[in-house]
This record gives sequence, C-alpha cells and structure tokens, in this order.
Amino acid sequence: MIEKALERVITARKEPETARPPGPPPEPLINEADAVRLVSGRKEFRGRAAILIVLYFIGAPARGSEVSEQASQLGMHYSMPVVYSYLSELQQEGLIKKTPTRHYTLTVRGRKEAERLIQDAVSLVRPILAGSGSSVN
Repeated sequence: MIEKALERVITARKEPETARPPGPPPEPLINEADAVRLVSGRKEFRGRAAILIVLYFIGAPARGSEVSEQASQLGMHYSMPVVYSYLSELQQEGLIKKTPTRHYTLTVRGRKEAERLIQDAVSLVRPILAGSGSSVN
C-alpha cells in the first residue's frame, strides 16, 4: 500500500517531456576549472595569471607549496622559485597579500581580476564545445 502511494506521488511529480523550444541550442555546460585547464597553454593564462587563478580556486589563504600543487593539478607546472617569483610580483601589484603566517590570499582587486580571467577562459572554451556538441561538467 505504501509502495502504491509513493508511486502515485512520484508519477505526479514527474514533469511531462517537452520538445526543445525553437532557437539556438543551449550553451554547453562547463565548470570553471575545466575551462582554465583547457586554455592553460594560452599566453594570457600562464604565469602570474595562472597563480592568481589558482589562489582563487583554493579559496583560502595558502602557502606557496599549496599554490604550486594546485597549479600542477590544473596542468600548469611551475618550479617553486618561479611560483614564489610570481607571488612576489602579484603582491607588489596589490593583487594578493601575504599574511603573518606566510600564507597568500587574494585582495579584492585580485579576486576581481581572477574572476575576469576565469570568465575569459569560459568564454573561449564555450564556442568550441558548442561546435563539437560536447559538454564538460
């Protein structure tokens, strides 16, 4: 009896299938990390920009070694001296700050710049995926 009642509720909640409305196809789904990974070889997403994006994805104060590890996971491989050099440049530009515990964190300006770079990456990748009929989740 409970099974029948549940079946009626489930059936009632199912939305009827509808045809796709006319017009352009929906934009392909892609998450930000995948978009950055796909464009990481482009000049504008390497170096300082890559480190800024990595700090954004970490989302909390991080040590240089953590930044390096996360960069590697996104397909961007930098030696530790290079990572610290980029962190120093970003700090001098006011895009990140160093905490007393030697962790690096984004400033408001740095967060805005990282968000802009990530949106640029998504904008670059989306048309390519739309043309191939793929999606990256």
